[in-house]
Amino acid sequence: MNTLTTPHLALINQTIDNIFPPSDTPLHEATRHSLEGGKRIRPLLTLSVMETFDSPIEKALVPACTLELVHTYSLIHDDLPCMDDDDFRRGKPSLHKAFPESLALLTGDYLLTLAFELLTHAPKVSAEDKIALINTLSHLAGETGMIGGQILDLTATDLTLEQLEEMHLKKTGALITASLLFGGILSGADLPPLQSIGAQLGIAYQFIDDLIDGNGAVDIIGPKQTQEFAHTLYQNAHQEILALKPATPLLEQLAHDLIFRTA
Repeated sequence: MNTLTTPHLALINQTIDNIFPPSDTPLHEATRHSLEGGKRIRPLLTLSVMETFDSPIEKALVPACTLELVHTYSLIHDDLPCMDDDDFRRGKPSLHKAFPESLALLTGDYLLTLAFELLTHAPKVSAEDKIALINTLSHLAGETGMIGGQILDLTATDLTLEQLEEMHLKKTGALITASLLFGGILSGADLPPLQSIGAQLGIAYQFIDDLIDGNGAVDIIGPKQTQEFAHTLYQNAHQEILALKPATPLLEQLAHDLIFRTA
């Protein structure tokens, strides 16, 4: 990340540290292991929307961090042998390799359920906004979002480009969209433009992942068209970001960094 994100990243990490104070229980040790090393893209997106609409970012810190918990839960479960069976995550052994597989499964469950508990107690957030946040997260993390995308990933064969877009929109784009919507809900902004930006950035982000990994969209349309497709989506999203408000440097920079990367 860049200097624009540095103070926000410090606040996010401090909030996560406050949620998980030092403890030697196996669950908390596994939780800290899984949360270390994350880029915090999703909570940063939430705070960038708050900043765009001149709203206090302190109000969004706990809700933003719940998105990091849900994202991390999804990575823990995604790495399990019954899913993608990945041995490494964030530059170190996956949770089920560093701890018993049963504890890894339960740690993922814990992070998901804790996220909703934290939303119900989020400070300085109205009851109406809490309901909106919970509805947004449950919808975009569930069957019509992240879980639905994972099921498509596990079961689909010989995907068309359109089917791949749907999978990427659900599996990756849904939580990126939720991140922008969280900021919109808490700042009182118009939500449809944020939803559109999130969907386009989410698909583009995953297409760049495909380009880096040499699979997915690359297998269907080749590397050149994969990159062009991602950049077109980014350009569309960028124009919509500019239309939100004249000064959106943090959101603009985050959107750029999501797409123009090599890892």
